[in-house]
Amino acid sequence: MDLDNNMPLVPDEDLGEDKKLIKPGRGKKVGKHKRKSKYAVAGAILLCLALVGVIAVVVSSIWLTGNILDNTGQQEKLERYLQPVVMFNPVPFDNVEDADPLVILQSAIWYTIINEPEEKQTFDDYGMRVLKVSDVDVSGAELFGSSLKLQHQSFGDFDISYIYEEEEQVYKIPVTAMMASYKAQVITMERTDDGYEVIVGYVPTSNDWMVDLQGNTYEAQPDKYMKYILKREKNQYYIASIQNPSADELPEGSAAMATTEAPEEAK
Repeated sequence: MDLDNNMPLVPDEDLGEDKKLIKPGRGKKVGKHKRKSKYAVAGAILLCLALVGVIAVVVSSIWLTGNILDNTGQQEKLERYLQPVVMFNPVPFDNVEDADPLVILQSAIWYTIINEPEEKQTFDDYGMRVLKVSDVDVSGAELFGSSLKLQHQSFGDFDISYIYEEEEQVYKIPVTAMMASYKAQVITMERTDDGYEVIVGYVPTSNDWMVDLQGNTYEAQPDKYMKYILKREKNQYYIASIQNPSADELPEGSAAMATTEAPEEAK
């Protein structure tokens, strides 16, 4: 995902030009004073440029850390990017290779479904969505990095079946049968040396809006939080790991049961 795109640039400060005229006096000493004045002006300009450079670096660093949360459009873009993963509520993993391969595959399939343009969408005679395996591979790389190798297969349960047609190199999915358990909500974001650490709230989709005893409605809040580690690969970012956040990384007043425990065999 391109997180650095559309970020406003730090404007260059208008230094202008020194408009003061140096009036020479008389005698041989005039040249020395004039040269000293020129050197002083040049030094002042260089100092200003250096200060502007330092300020630009500091402002840029602050902006890269907080811009997505300050910019609603960018925050929504990140939430949309994370949604195909959050919706399956994966257990934490330190490396993608350690993650549940079916969850990774499902996430790649739904990333394709969510982002495929309407004019490219195809269905079979039974109304099942048809996806090219090559498109799913691209989605997997965009989510989890170019080194990821998806384990293509048919899978599912009584609610939904993902049919892998090896000869046709397509997937067939009954899209209308799928309901996401959670909706992604970006809470905080912090820049690191090679990417970002993002605290993501998991908002239950079963009760997007709540009603209290007085009949007042309010937006549902996350009932758990996870930390997503995004790392840079060329000019894009990908999900490198998902971790349980520490207590001081959670929003104030959040529930104690805010994390997902990995199964015993995964620890």
